[in-house]
Amino acid sequence: MRRKVSGGSAREVREKLRRLRDEIERGARAMDGSVTVGTFLTDWLAREVPRFARSVNTRENYGWAIEGHLVSGRGRRPAVRAARSVGCAPSW
Repeated sequence: MRRKVSGGSAREVREKLRRLRDEIERGARAMDGSVTVGTFLTDWLAREVPRFARSVNTRENYGWAIEGHLVSGRGRRPAVRAARSVGCAPSW
């Protein structure tokens, strides 16, 4: 999958590309249609939540909600299709 990056200047485009490469190096998955809601949320829980949720209780609550409700209820649905159904389709 190829992602399009644009900006007001060459410097802005280079910065966006750098951030995109950093995300990929950190293990971000491409949303190419094969990623399910369950896979996306499980990866997000492991990779992103520890970066902003300082409290152990907050992290555990996110895990409870994601693993106990979202993954079990919507986990097999393709993430891109789920995003489009609520108006959150990726812009690339």
